[in-house]
Amino acid sequence: VGDVMRISKLFAVLVVLSLLLSPLASFPVQGSDPNDPDGDEDNDEDGYDANRDGTISIEERYTNLEEYYNNTNPNDKDTDDGGAWDGWEIYYGFNPRNDTDDFIDSDADSLANYLEFYWDSDPFDSDTDQDGMHDGWEDFYSDRVIDGCGLDPTDGSDKFDDPDNDGSDNLREYQEETDPC
Repeated sequence: VGDVMRISKLFAVLVVLSLLLSPLASFPVQGSDPNDPDGDEDNDEDGYDANRDGTISIEERYTNLEEYYNNTNPNDKDTDDGGAWDGWEIYYGFNPRNDTDDFIDSDADSLANYLEFYWDSDPFDSDTDQDGMHDGWEDFYSDRVIDGCGLDPTDGSDKFDDPDNDGSDNLREYQEETDPC
């Protein structure tokens, strides 16, 4: 009985030591600076600022432990290389290990999800800035595209602009399906 107890204790110590020395033990679970989007300085954003207040709050964090649970690469912002970062994909319920959903248009606004990520627009709201113009239309006439005229799917004030000076603001051009540039 004494030998069995010693072996059991030795086994328990070995299990604890192996857990402490495992790669999982090196994943920072807490301690991310909510004001620093890359608090652990691994060149991988530690979350997604969903409410766009400039701070990654506890609810918005995407820690290395969560990367482990989701089987994503903590050293790669975009595990599936689809164009949208892992934390953003997890936040919106997409699969960060499969790039197929990066190319889907989840809100039918003619803007693929990876471009929604690029603009920081909502992939489930066809008019993120609520200005009456679909995100995809604003993207098409943005400066991201050649011959764009500065529209931005996250800036609601651009509906009043008239970049081509024809007397019709962008909202009217959108409604009348004319070129605002």
